[in-house]
Amino acid sequence: MNLPPPRALRLAEGAPRDPEGFLAWAANTSALEGFHVELARGEVTMMMVRVSQAHALVCSNLSFAIRSKLGEGPWLVTTADFGVRTPVGIRYPDILVARPGEPRDLATTAPLMVAEVLSPSSVAIDMVEKRDEYLRIPTLQAYLVCSQDEPRAWLFRRDDGVFHPHPTMIEGREATVEVPALALSLPMADIFAGIPDAPTLP
Repeated sequence: MNLPPPRALRLAEGAPRDPEGFLAWAANTSALEGFHVELARGEVTMMMVRVSQAHALVCSNLSFAIRSKLGEGPWLVTTADFGVRTPVGIRYPDILVARPGEPRDLATTAPLMVAEVLSPSSVAIDMVEKRDEYLRIPTLQAYLVCSQDEPRAWLFRRDDGVFHPHPTMIEGREATVEVPALALSLPMADIFAGIPDAPTLP
């Protein structure tokens, strides 16, 4: 599978380092068009928005699957345009599930589930840095990380009020992603529709 080159991650000079200032700046700075910006530990990083078709497809599939399973109700399901306040800054996950706040909010303080789809440049960030930040949010019930290359995902789930230290790896189209706190049972076949299986080794 041909993948786009890794997206260059660089620091944004002159950007506000406090969450409120950062959110206002990110929402009103026209020069950021085409860039994904986040705030973590006092540093603002910029990454060019450049994802593969597979990445976009998994995000779209996952968003649709979650919306379909949640049904009617007070749910906010968004993609990477809406922020999550973490203990150390602001992140923009690929998929967010939360209770609705105020219409003019720029980020939520109470996410219920977040998901990231791996790209070649994001493995360490998604599986280590963002994991450590997301799992410290008291309201979060699940953090899902999905491959973009094959039906495989890693689920961090809060059970009995505690996140397990290691994720559960979920493989194959016959499996499901279970998030009991949200009454979600997401078929891997739906999440990875259109994504080929991993090649079988000889």
